Order: sequence, then C-alpha cells, then structure tokens
Amino acid sequence: MSSDDRGKDRRQQDAAVEVERRQGDRRRWKRIPVEIWGEASDGEATYFHQAADLSAGGVFFTGAIPQPVGTVVKIKLELPGVEPLTVNGVVVNTGGGVDLGMGVQFTDLSDEERARIDAVVESD
Repeated sequence: MSSDDRGKDRRQQDAAVEVERRQGDRRRWKRIPVEIWGEASDGEATYFHQAADLSAGGVFFTGAIPQPVGTVVKIKLELPGVEPLTVNGVVVNTGGGVDLGMGVQFTDLSDEERARIDAVVESD
C-alpha cells in the first residue's frame, strides 16, 4: 500500500469516527455557534482564541493550538450583550483530525454565571 493510499484510508477513518461521534452526541446543554473572543490562562501564560460554539457546559475554541487534555484553565469570554465572564474550566478534547482547536468544560459555575451563559445561548 502506498503512502497516498494510507493517507486516504486514515482520512476516511477520521471522517467515519467524526460522523459516529456526532451521531452519538450526548451533550446535556444546548450548544450554539458563536464568533466571540476568549482568553484561556493556565497560570503560566494567557492565550487568545476565537470560540466556535458555546453552551452552559463549555466552549470550543477553533483554530487554537490545544493545551493537553486535563489542563485546568481560567476562561474569560466576551459574551454579547453582557459583561465579560471569567470562569474555571478544564480542557476535555483537542478537536482531533486536521483542525486545531480545543474543547473546555466549565467547572464550578455559580448559578449567576450559568444564567448569564444561558441568556446568551437562549437568545440565539
């Protein structure tokens, strides 16, 4: 098998895994596409990213060079119509495939923080 064939097989497998992942999606929170800026700080450095989607459970930063899964981060989001929100999170996925990005699950949200995120999500 040539390297071109192996590359094609890998891309087909990656696409099949992505389709299966989406079909088995068990998210608890309504998720909306967004184009907002956020900061992710791991205590040593702060990274600026654009978010691609948002829910009360977390955020996905697209085009981001991901931090390792399990990294604890402080997230600051520029939410539309409300003051910036700073919350804690943990990196739970790194996008996979050829697209750079990382998913961050919010941790320890207060009722007020969750309500602010829900207001943005439900206004969509």
